Amino acid sequence: FWTDFADYHEKAVYRTNGYIPYYSREAIQDARVRGLDFVHDMRFKGDLINVGWTWTLTDHEGTYEFFAPADPPRYPEETRWTIDGDLRYIPKHAASAYFRYNHVGRGTQFNVDLSYQSSVLHHRIGKEGDDGGTRGEREPWEFLESEDFVQLSLYFEQRIGKKGWSAYAGVNNLTDYVMPDLGEIESSYDWGPIQGRFIYA
Repeated sequence: FWTDFADYHEKAVYRTNGYIPYYSREAIQDARVRGLDFVHDMRFKGDLINVGWTWTLTDHEGTYEFFAPADPPRYPEETRWTIDGDLRYIPKHAASAYFRYNHVGRGTQFNVDLSYQSSVLHHRIGKEGDDGGTRGEREPWEFLESEDFVQLSLYFEQRIGKKGWSAYAGVNNLTDYVMPDLGEIESSYDWGPIQGRFIYA
């Protein structure tokens, strides 16, 4: 795949006040995303067992043009600047492996999903001088980089009787992986989109 964007926008936090984030819209010029998708899907005994894997390699870039409005008295004038480089929030490597067991006659289904995502660029509002390469409330905004992570999810379903009833249970993120503390929790905006272990039935 290859996509050149004529008008690419992102919404970003440029400061926080009392845990309330303030957003600005960013226009990314010359944004481009290109890459390769690989998929290998195998089925055995009809559709009883389904095993496969996927892998995505992505290359992306753009020119960020940031804007933060004036906020008197501390910031009497608006702020503008540009940064060339990778796009944020898009991993360069992502992979998954899966196992599916679906016995239609018995009404039994069991799924195992394993996924991997490489690091992504993001930003955080924090106190100047914090560890981890943070920045102040305004430019220069230094991008931070998340760590790679792996997640494992399970799902089981069993049909009960002949009237369409079934019982199911599952767990997402079995290992309870969460993003590490990315910021000064009492004064900053944290970017951490990964939900911890979630059990449902």
